[in-house]
Amino acid sequence: MTKQFTATAIMLLVEQGKLSLSATIDTYFPGVPADKKNITVHDLLTHSSGLPTNPPRLGVYDVIDNDVYTSQMFEQALLATPGETYHYSNIGYGLLARLIDIASGQNWEAYIQQHILLPAGLTETGYRLLDVPQERLAINYGADPNWLQRMLRLKAKSRSVGDSLQHLREEPGERWLEGSGGFLSTAQDMYAWFLIMHSEEVLSEQSWIQMFEQHVAGNAEQTFHYGYGWAIDNQNGMQRINHTGSNGYSYATFDYYPEIGLFILTASNDIDNYPYPLMRELKESMQQVAAD
Repeated sequence: MTKQFTATAIMLLVEQGKLSLSATIDTYFPGVPADKKNITVHDLLTHSSGLPTNPPRLGVYDVIDNDVYTSQMFEQALLATPGETYHYSNIGYGLLARLIDIASGQNWEAYIQQHILLPAGLTETGYRLLDVPQERLAINYGADPNWLQRMLRLKAKSRSVGDSLQHLREEPGERWLEGSGGFLSTAQDMYAWFLIMHSEEVLSEQSWIQMFEQHVAGNAEQTFHYGYGWAIDNQNGMQRINHTGSNGYSYATFDYYPEIGLFILTASNDIDNYPYPLMRELKESMQQVAAD
């Protein structure tokens, strides 16, 4: 769910005249290969750049220098012509973080913290700049099978794999996922963010409209679309603006129903034991109560 903050920062820079949604990325990056010169900022925001989902041979928290990573991503083969179709791309949002660096003259997260998070009252949201005591960080759990369990097709039990910032303590350095993932937060901060969205603060009214516009169909049936950092669909006849997030262990969902002013956040530190049926029933019940 980091992408919503990356997208908000891009829109703020657009409002400040430092970026253009229609500009191609070679306007800002040097040495863009010919096949990627037509990718626009809009394409990156809507996952329609044609770039792959994830970089090859890199784990979620692997360290890689930003410049080296950007160069390597420009070498990846496109899956589609830029602007042609939806294909979810963490790589694209990583490039958006670099655009924030370039356009703002600040580190991407520092810009988001200074201009979005703190003005919105979100004091416990962030990644590298998050300043909370270690004992307050939720521990992740996962059912990772060992080699014998995989061979015998045995189900593994969930076990502790550490908190979501352990990797930064153990091995400092730039991560490829920055801009596309990694943010931590609290239920209280997410509620404060919902209030900002619902009252259309931080950005202009027109920018919020663009954020939530159904820019690109996310599937052939066109049952959901992607805006800027958000997925948009309909549930029980109501528009839903939503996103999920996971590092493979923790899992969260953010559902916003603007027509009735309803916000539902779910979060778990054990995705393998996430109660999907219960959460679905809870969401449907809350929708009905809010609608009534």
